Amino acid sequence: MISLQIDIIEKNPDLTKLILIEFPRTGKFLSNSNIDILSKYIDMIASIINEGIKEGGFDFNIKIDMVATMIYAGIQGLATRWILDDMQYTLKGMEKGVSDLFLEGIKAHNDH
Repeated sequence: MISLQIDIIEKNPDLTKLILIEFPRTGKFLSNSNIDILSKYIDMIASIINEGIKEGGFDFNIKIDMVATMIYAGIQGLATRWILDDMQYTLKGMEKGVSDLFLEGIKAHNDH
């Protein structure tokens, strides 16, 4: 999911700028349909996390909605920084570090 989100951002830099920089300034992005789309996307991330919990790979004590929102917001923050840095590097190079950070934080520990 993280890889897919990073790919979409890098392949669509103008759209990314519009969504992350321009729309928030105008307030036009927060229509009911856009809020619904974002909510469904975060729910999709949550369902992946829930599957990981069911399979025993993720800690069953984590707050799924909070982690899903943090993953979405974390990638959004990286994309914003990337735009502010004039896209002088690839986000793809950060993908493993971002994935490792989140996955390490939610993985199951055998001490339960």
